[in-house]
Amino acid sequence: MPDHPSESNALPIRGFLDGYDEWELIIGANIRVCVNLLIGLLSLGYMSMLNLAWIGLSFGWAVQSAIESGMSSHKLAALTLPHGLLELGGFAMVAAVGCEGFAFVYRKLRFDVWSFGCDRLSLNLRRLTAGLCLVLAASIVETYITGQIAARFN
Repeated sequence: MPDHPSESNALPIRGFLDGYDEWELIIGANIRVCVNLLIGLLSLGYMSMLNLAWIGLSFGWAVQSAIESGMSSHKLAALTLPHGLLELGGFAMVAAVGCEGFAFVYRKLRFDVWSFGCDRLSLNLRRLTAGLCLVLAASIVETYITGQIAARFN
């Protein structure tokens, strides 16, 4: 029997996230976005471009909502720019790899050559590696630096 009646109805509340738990959530979400952008390779890049456009629209709606709720543009920039530029750059690099299917088919239809060589593969591996490194760096900045910036505003 609980000591207090409220203890029997207590919801299982997860404690505050420490840095690593928060980072796991952020990097997990970012990796899912990267996988969705890479799956666009199967649709010749169309799904990658739609996903990238959706990311941009969602960000725009979030910014508009924050500004309409009274947040200053300085606070908004301080909370989004440090990690947002890295994240969007990484997503764009991964989306470029996702659009490689279109370039591959276009070269076959236009020039009647399959342009799948070591140079092209190397370029795409560099893009993918750079994109994933940028997304990783963005998740670290979002976890450990953006939180410190937000704490200063409160």
